[in-house]
Amino acid sequence: MNSYATVLGLALLGSFLCGGCGPSQEAQEEKTLPPAEPVKQDVKKPDMEFEMRTDTVDAVRKKAEPGAVQADSTNWIIQYTVQVGAFKDPQNASLAQAKAKTRLQLPVTNEYDQKTGLYQIRVGSFAQREEAAAFRQKLQRDYPGDYNDSWIAEVKKPK
Repeated sequence: MNSYATVLGLALLGSFLCGGCGPSQEAQEEKTLPPAEPVKQDVKKPDMEFEMRTDTVDAVRKKAEPGAVQADSTNWIIQYTVQVGAFKDPQNASLAQAKAKTRLQLPVTNEYDQKTGLYQIRVGSFAQREEAAAFRQKLQRDYPGDYNDSWIAEVKKPK
């Protein structure tokens, strides 16, 4: 019997030392608990809020209705102008526009092209391409180096 008591004592001692040699009830419960929710912190809102919007135009091509007048070249006026620059930066475009207005004493436009993202500075409005070409040559002659990269642009306007 003495050996039986020794074996039983060792078994109890081993069980005590290794905690049952298996996961405890607490350890099993920890594994099955749902994850804790994140702590929500109070975030102070700024005094000013900004709203951002993008201006867009959705174009939809419509089928011509029977009897409708189609837009063709007879519904457009074609004019020519001399483009003296194209700029990404609006401030640079404004400076070039002001300089051209002061120098040339002609209408100078600053048009933004959404396709290219450029501000286009254009001078004058001519009915004939030859008139625009003569004006461009005069610019290059009178202001060497300033308008060497200018070109003639065709502008279509509805009648």
